[in-house]
Amino acid sequence: MKFRLRIHPDTTQLEQMSARFGVPTENNTLTIPPHLGEGWLRYLPLPYGIQVHHYRYTLQHEFEVGGDNPADSGMYMLNINLSHRILHKEVGAEQLQLSQAGGQGAILYAPGYDSNGRNEIEKAYEVVFFAFPQATFAQLTPELKLDGWLNQGPFCAYTELGESLEKELRNALAPELHPHSFSQQGALMICVGQLLQLFSDRKHQPSSALKLPDIERQMQVKEILTRHLHGNLPAMEDIAREVHISKSKLKSDFKSLFGDSLYRYYLARKMELAGKMVVQGVGTVAEISYQLGYSNSAQFSAQFKKHFGVPPSQYPAG
Repeated sequence: MKFRLRIHPDTTQLEQMSARFGVPTENNTLTIPPHLGEGWLRYLPLPYGIQVHHYRYTLQHEFEVGGDNPADSGMYMLNINLSHRILHKEVGAEQLQLSQAGGQGAILYAPGYDSNGRNEIEKAYEVVFFAFPQATFAQLTPELKLDGWLNQGPFCAYTELGESLEKELRNALAPELHPHSFSQQGALMICVGQLLQLFSDRKHQPSSALKLPDIERQMQVKEILTRHLHGNLPAMEDIAREVHISKSKLKSDFKSLFGDSLYRYYLARKMELAGKMVVQGVGTVAEISYQLGYSNSAQFSAQFKKHFGVPPSQYPAG
């Protein structure tokens, strides 16, 4: 089943989904019809014309949803994946479940970029979409380094949320909060500001050259890197071959989307996973370094201190 949403300030995803399935909404919420699965879609209007759509669902059928965001829509989109991903790791006789390093991620893209998403059957998903009119986006970001992004045409960029911001966003989206209350709207606006700051802090401005297939390939690259956090980074040539692009395109497209080189991004995710393992006490420093593919614990400890500012024995600091 396929369906395309129109991204525009005069309509909402909630309205379009309601019309597509012939299901009425109640309190700005659409309940997934039982023959499709379970879950809901909520619409949370914010000040300055910002639209927020919060999806939480599990479907019994494959469903493909695309977003058509033409260049003249004037809508900047911030798509956030809050779906739980778990890494399973066996340490001795103990089975551990570790949240994916780096937490969930967010993609910011400009008018002129379409999107596409496909669900797996009977897998739980949670996704949030913020849509900003162009004037609002410009008004909310004057102190950030995003003014150049507004003038370069279509762009697409990715950032990790981190556990602290992910928790704040989940709390702000709590279904028991009234969608028009000051507390919820204020909390969501704070989260928006923190997310935009993350994009502003990127080392590299995104390129307008990436197309949707390029973005999908780079998200595949991210998954490849995640699979190898408990080992060593594969050779660039092998990664490029797996996603069917050249080594030079792999490196340039990755830096454009993720804001950093592939190696530095991989190392940061590995260290974040290391921090979780240290906090969870899954083994000694030497055992954790071995599990993460380091040949000696001294090298691991030096990299850990470089990333966190303290050695593993003193983490978390304070």
